Amino acid sequence: MKAPISMVACVLTLLVTQTNDAIAQACIQVPVDCRVTSAFGSRYNPITKNYSSEFHHGVDFGCPIGSKVVAADAGVVSVSAFSASAGNWIVARGAGTTIKYMHHERNLAPVGSSLSKGQEIAKTGNTGRSTGPHLHFQVETGGKAVDPMSNFCSKPPLKPGVLQGADPEQGDVLDKGSQATAPADNGGVPPPMGMDGSLSEIIGDIVAARTLNPDYMRQISGLSEPRLYAELAYMQSIRLKVQHERSQHRERIAATQAMLQLLMADDVLRSQLELQRKAAANAGASGN
Repeated sequence: MKAPISMVACVLTLLVTQTNDAIAQACIQVPVDCRVTSAFGSRYNPITKNYSSEFHHGVDFGCPIGSKVVAADAGVVSVSAFSASAGNWIVARGAGTTIKYMHHERNLAPVGSSLSKGQEIAKTGNTGRSTGPHLHFQVETGGKAVDPMSNFCSKPPLKPGVLQGADPEQGDVLDKGSQATAPADNGGVPPPMGMDGSLSEIIGDIVAARTLNPDYMRQISGLSEPRLYAELAYMQSIRLKVQHERSQHRERIAATQAMLQLLMADDVLRSQLELQRKAAANAGASGN
């Protein structure tokens, strides 16, 4: 006798639900709401400036200092301390997996505490051997570091190509903050110029993307000749802009120093005039 269609549908639904629940339990949560700035594997070492022997055993997330770090999976904290290399870091051991979180501004989970997935454990920082604020996230299985990207429950946003004209790698997902948008009209009022406001932030991001980006040398090594020329021209234009701003800054320093010298000279003249006035008054009193 064949089972009713409705019963078969219920059984299939139950199996799908159980499968989805098992997948959800097996995956790990993205630990921070930030973009991946350096992936697992071979890379350029921003500390030693080594191009060949560096192997990155984790994934770096570029985050503002103080961003929330959550446990990617359940586990028990075995290390919550400061290290000269890892900074403030936490090690959590779970079922066959060890997860390391590094470079925190502050640890919130003490040794021995039991963590649940999604629980806040730290605030991101720039402690230890670090070239900029970020979280180093490292997953180990059987004592060996593994690439966690395929195990995340949802794919984290990746850093777009930082080079002028470069496209993100295939499969990269950009967050909304990295999408280029047309500037608002602002009612016809021109945006502020100079090293303040949004322009300063833009230049800061552009410069940091080239001076603090640990993958910069690897990225430019894969560019075509036209794109290398474009990148060179772009960096030269940035240099001219920065030089112009520095020139203005030097002029303002010189103007401030000149004002201080005038004030100091004024104080000296005032004291000299006061001494002369007192001397004249004393001389007049003596003559009388």
